[in-house]
Amino acid sequence: MKQSLNAALESIRQAHPEAEIVVLCGQHARDDVITEISKAGAWAGVQVSGIRQYLMESGRFLAPRRPLQLRDVAVKVTAALQDDAEETEFHRQAINDEAVTREALADAVLALLNLPKQRRDAHGDTRLPAAVAKLAHTIGEECATQWFTLPDVAEFLIERAPERGTQFVLAGDIAFDTLSEWFIEQLPNDALHRVEFPAVTEKTVVEHHSFVSDGDEADFAAAQVLEAVANGVPLHAIAIAYCSHSQMGTLHQALERAGIPFSALNPHTWAQEPFARGIRQLLLLDPTLMPRPEIAALLASGILKDAPSMSAFDFASRGLATLNQGEDWIEEADEHETVAEIKRFVHDLAQQLEALHQAESLAGLAEALGELRGSLLRKMNAEEQAFFNRLLDTMRQHQLDASAVMLAELSDQALRTPLASTQQGMVQLTSLEGLVGRSLQLCIVCGASDDALPGSLGTNAAITPEQSGNTSKAFLDRRERAFRHALTASSRVLVSHPRSLLKGSAVVERSPWADGEIQHHGPLIEEWHQAKALPATEFDLNLLAGGLGAETKDQVQRFTHTMLARHEGEWAGDGAAFNGWIGPGYSKAVLEQQLSTSALELFTQDPLVFFIERILGQRVLEDSFGAAEIDARDRGTVYHRVFERWIREMWLDVASLKHRYSDVDFNAGVLRMREIAVEELDARRDSSIPDVMWQAFQSEVLRISDAFVKLEIARSKTWRPIGVEVPFGRVHDAADSPPLKIPLDNGHTLTLGGVIDRVDLHIDHESQQAVLAVLDYKSGNPQKYKAAFSGDEYTGNAKHGYRFQLAAYGEAIRQALAGAITEGPLAELAKEVAKINVNGYPITITSGYLFFLNEDFELIRIIYDANAQAELEHRLNKITSFIAEGAFPPYEISGNPIMNERAVRLGASTAAAASKLQLLGFTPLDIAEDQEQ
Repeated sequence: MKQSLNAALESIRQAHPEAEIVVLCGQHARDDVITEISKAGAWAGVQVSGIRQYLMESGRFLAPRRPLQLRDVAVKVTAALQDDAEETEFHRQAINDEAVTREALADAVLALLNLPKQRRDAHGDTRLPAAVAKLAHTIGEECATQWFTLPDVAEFLIERAPERGTQFVLAGDIAFDTLSEWFIEQLPNDALHRVEFPAVTEKTVVEHHSFVSDGDEADFAAAQVLEAVANGVPLHAIAIAYCSHSQMGTLHQALERAGIPFSALNPHTWAQEPFARGIRQLLLLDPTLMPRPEIAALLASGILKDAPSMSAFDFASRGLATLNQGEDWIEEADEHETVAEIKRFVHDLAQQLEALHQAESLAGLAEALGELRGSLLRKMNAEEQAFFNRLLDTMRQHQLDASAVMLAELSDQALRTPLASTQQGMVQLTSLEGLVGRSLQLCIVCGASDDALPGSLGTNAAITPEQSGNTSKAFLDRRERAFRHALTASSRVLVSHPRSLLKGSAVVERSPWADGEIQHHGPLIEEWHQAKALPATEFDLNLLAGGLGAETKDQVQRFTHTMLARHEGEWAGDGAAFNGWIGPGYSKAVLEQQLSTSALELFTQDPLVFFIERILGQRVLEDSFGAAEIDARDRGTVYHRVFERWIREMWLDVASLKHRYSDVDFNAGVLRMREIAVEELDARRDSSIPDVMWQAFQSEVLRISDAFVKLEIARSKTWRPIGVEVPFGRVHDAADSPPLKIPLDNGHTLTLGGVIDRVDLHIDHESQQAVLAVLDYKSGNPQKYKAAFSGDEYTGNAKHGYRFQLAAYGEAIRQALAGAITEGPLAELAKEVAKINVNGYPITITSGYLFFLNEDFELIRIIYDANAQAELEHRLNKITSFIAEGAFPPYEISGNPIMNERAVRLGASTAAAASKLQLLGFTPLDIAEDQEQ
């Protein structure tokens, strides 16, 4: 039977009074070990650390050499793969100049160099692993004088252990990777003491739980932590483990929402931070072209000092003028002042960027960028400054010419860097292996499903299992050992798994390793579309103020207060973390602004995103379209302009009450349509788009335009157009266009703006009826719209998304025909209807989406009647009530936590800004206008 930890220390000290003693423990068990050994009094000359932590800390003995990092290896790999470098297998295969080759090799070489030297040549002469091993050997020798790896430190410690008489105590079964296992095997037997830790003194209580989703599972874990703290369990005696790294983000969110201080790796990378993406955009922006989509993405990142807003830039470059790139940015006489200001901004920015592109080397470019930071970039926080400096240092290390390819590669590498670890408190969020050697009072193992436990063995074609030590047998052995240790790491262990995943996976079963009676839980969150506010769960409300210290007690009280406020739909006050309720004082002003139907739809999808984007004014960072895509908004603009011009020229500008639409010379119309399409395409030709792609787009537009004329020939027998691009509200330059106002039962009047693509009229003298058809052109997939209007819905549904545009446009027409709107384009439209409908037939209003890209011109429509009006007002009444009350929880209307890419790209910095709302003296910002397409 193994000795206890303290008994072993006592015997070692008696035998070796002056010896250095190193206690090696689990990676997160250091505090548990120190607590245990302190029970026997003070110990001199005893060091406690995890194996890898011990190796990293001991790296100081190899100074001035520095730890070898990925960016250092990437520099060496890039140099070794240059065309003029010594030939390698990658040169012979003609893949040495590929970015993917450099990236993959940098990862593989660093991984190999962090394995014991004895394993690196165990490639069995397999072609790729052998080539990688040879390259790693060369780079390892080049780096040996300046850098060190963990195996270097391990060899140093093993060699000096006999000289110093160092005694090693192994606190449990703690080696779970190849390097750790090898290091322990190399320690002298007479200096290695294995002890039992933690000592199991009582039977562990293990509970098994299952949940509808991984989101519910994470919320349960957070609530259990707070309940334990309220019952007197100290924070440092609690840990949560995930069986798969994919669960880390969901658990992060749950703990942050609960206000629980915790320590963990960060699941996010710099790619999700607007600042980092903005720096990449800046480096790749061509000052000779200055493409508009890339400038827009740069502005959206918010990294520039003294820059115009993105909405102002968009309005000037897409509304007042059509500005794409190159010569478009040259100022002209007598143009709109807003356009002139935007052109001057772009010109000044291009001049500053010239200094970057004049640099001949990456090192020179780094110096130029460093000099520009003060005049070009906004003030950075500490984390952003560190990211920026690391990027400059990496560029300086490369002895290469500056090129767009290398800049993209280096910036992409920087964007893949994980954000700093979360170190907010003593509750540990860790992998399953992080529970090894712990002595806890509450341990929660999440995600113990059949796909995550044991999980799958990751493979790397560049490294053989014999090199890495990750054979199937070793993998299963390590995972099973880790899980068995987790079941004994605490006096109470909760093992849980979801029955489904929010990411859309099929039914999930629990791990075959987890046995015991399961408690099945139902949904923890009710759905908003059931006309109930998002409630606090039973777990949330089962929290009592308590804890060991004042800080812990305040934390629990604060969270309890926040959850109760959430339950009541109220703001939780200055002392609470942001929970989605900001209070009615701030958000009522939003309802005094003009909104669009897309803004209302955004609220139903992601209320918190609506709050961050529409109230805080923090727009989501746009993707860079670069030179490989045609902006979807530009595509829509081309089609809208072509259809609008053709109908105006062929009919609206020449028609009288005596004319019939079927009298149009459609043969001439085909030719004129071609001319209009070519003119619009030429006006919006973007030279940054490859010719082959633009020609494909041009062919598509001409094909669809021809099909559109055929559609009009068919429609001319029944319908006549009476309006195109009919604005209402403050949209584009329609200054004389009154908005749509919808009075609601809750006392609010909602103000909407928009542009109706087209209005047609049909007079049926036989039935003595008239039909007014509102049409909105759509280029998307009709299937998702069909699902939203599959039943009797007029405004969509919770399952497939709410769609308010058709009903809102129908209401605009209804009010105009009823005389409620007396000025502007809608009023003029109503007068035109009255002239044509001379018999005063009753008018039925229809509103529909016309999908034109499939050439079938599929129509999805609703009849806007009293039922549609009632449904529209009912749902707008609910939404405006939530907004007026200041309710913007981080949940979709279906009750699920936000998991989409758009929300993720908001970044932690924006969410942090939202949480400090109360301290900022918040004033609602103007809501940016939307261009309906």
